[in-house]
Amino acid sequence: EMLPPTLADVGETLEELNCRNNPDLRMIPEKVRSETELVLWVLKLHRANEVECQALLQYSDQLRRLNENAKQRRAQLVSQLEKLDQERLDIIRNAPSGIID
Repeated sequence: EMLPPTLADVGETLEELNCRNNPDLRMIPEKVRSETELVLWVLKLHRANEVECQALLQYSDQLRRLNENAKQRRAQLVSQLEKLDQERLDIIRNAPSGIID
């Protein structure tokens, strides 16, 4: 079992957080379950990790979107380049002889 790491956000208002009688609580070492300050410290570590993971997921989503936009823009530019190249070849083919060597 776990305590919600968001308890760390209200830790300053808690006077006592005793988890001593919770043998299934894995996130808090057994020896410190009756020490409110240490329980809150562990919760703060978990909360900080949770916040960092959320930020990393957001950054990952942003990078994925930027990558997708870059791929689309590249495809547009390649298409535009192919059209311009075709126009250039048409001009060369249709130019009177001796004008373009």
